[in-house]
Amino acid sequence: MADTKISGATAVTTPASTDEYPTNQGGASKKTTRAQMHTLESGESLTGEDAAGPSIVDEASSATNPTLIPNKSDLDTGVGSAAADQLSLIAGGVEGLRVTETAGAIAGVFTDNLTISGSTFGALVLEDATGAVDDKATRLIVNAERFKITSLVDAGGANQDLMTATRSSATWGTVTWTAPHILPAGSAAAPAVGFTNSGLYEPVADAPAITAGGVEAQRWTEASSHVLTAVQANVGLTADSGSIQGGGVILSSYNTYTTVGTAGDAATLPATFIVGTIVWVINDSATSMDVFPASGDTITGNAADAAEAVAGGARAQFLATAANATWTAVSNA
Repeated sequence: MADTKISGATAVTTPASTDEYPTNQGGASKKTTRAQMHTLESGESLTGEDAAGPSIVDEASSATNPTLIPNKSDLDTGVGSAAADQLSLIAGGVEGLRVTETAGAIAGVFTDNLTISGSTFGALVLEDATGAVDDKATRLIVNAERFKITSLVDAGGANQDLMTATRSSATWGTVTWTAPHILPAGSAAAPAVGFTNSGLYEPVADAPAITAGGVEAQRWTEASSHVLTAVQANVGLTADSGSIQGGGVILSSYNTYTTVGTAGDAATLPATFIVGTIVWVINDSATSMDVFPASGDTITGNAADAAEAVAGGARAQFLATAANATWTAVSNA
């Protein structure tokens, strides 16, 4: 081959806008000029030569219509967009995952059930804020018969199950916590465990308590390896003036009366109660008071609706022996 001077070589020229290139439209080959290739015409697609090659479709993208197609033979599977700053991952014309950006934050929402597959368990690994997965990463592991939360004890260590639930047939069994389950302290109005305003909470360290209807009912406090029990008490009470059934209804299990103005001033036991309910009446005054049952009820040993006298300085305990009907004065001295 003879040498050619650079000055004699054919100059490289910019392709003209009218130069034509092979493209594909709706599966049919056509020629497209260089100028046309910058803007696809409506309904056209830019596709690869391979039968399963990618395709870009010039159509309105949506949450169910992908326009970035990884396999041109499967036109309803790919990436679309439901709205600005949103991407939709679509399979078979159905949106499976939507990724959105709001104020610099990215969120992903699965629009249907998330199925995690694996040889034994599917595992969802929770990363830290940097996106890293360290040896102590928490894993949510699920299959048809078991649900568990697990993490690694340390680098290279074995999995430590934190919570496991298994099922037999169609029924899930007892949930087992295999490691300490630390709860928030909660409050009387919003207990850590239980219902809306009734359950278990910790008002102070080392002192769990039970709340009922937002009112602390009982507390256990550790003191030098021993436990003190405290119950809700109604103290500093004044007996209802006059010996009248229905006045001064008792609201607590422990009730201390410091003021009895006149002998026979009274209090009335609750009308609604279950067997085993206990009510203490402590008369810290020097004057005798009366304790009535609710209308139609009986205190054993007395006639229906008749009162039990509690002397000044005395303490009486009433035990419910028939629901909503009968009390027994267990002690009165």
